[in-house]
Amino acid sequence: MSTDWGKYSFALKKLVAGSTRAANQDGKGISKKTIGEDISPLPHLKIIFDGFGENDDGTDNFEIQNFCIFIHKNSKDLSFIFPEHDMAHGLIRHRPEEEVVLGLSFAKPNMMNFKPGGPKDAWAGNWTVQEDFPDDAVLTQEEIYNIVESAIEAAP
Repeated sequence: MSTDWGKYSFALKKLVAGSTRAANQDGKGISKKTIGEDISPLPHLKIIFDGFGENDDGTDNFEIQNFCIFIHKNSKDLSFIFPEHDMAHGLIRHRPEEEVVLGLSFAKPNMMNFKPGGPKDAWAGNWTVQEDFPDDAVLTQEEIYNIVESAIEAAP
């Protein structure tokens, strides 16, 4: 199902930015996080750092950061604790019957799509949601949006 991400983009950006700030409190920065590490300060959602973009020669492009947001069908309940994922060959095994996952890429404004005189916010770069909701997703688009909005309100 095609999704108009205009409604969701600000909320998703705010959720990931808040999680990244919380994850950076150890002073290491996102570049020192392990790919797949949960950076969400909220127990009912899982937000992982999913690595960097790639240059044409296959090397990491540190100006592009990738994230995944996992939203469980029970994430509507703020007291819900997101269950651990099984791993296979170092990868998270997605559970489509229980959750949806949104992939997001963020290109820093100082490199890609930066417009002189534009916003100076470090999170004002180009955000791309990498996938649409499947027709048989366990949650509707509206439920996802409501969960993300409530998560922003509940964030520390």
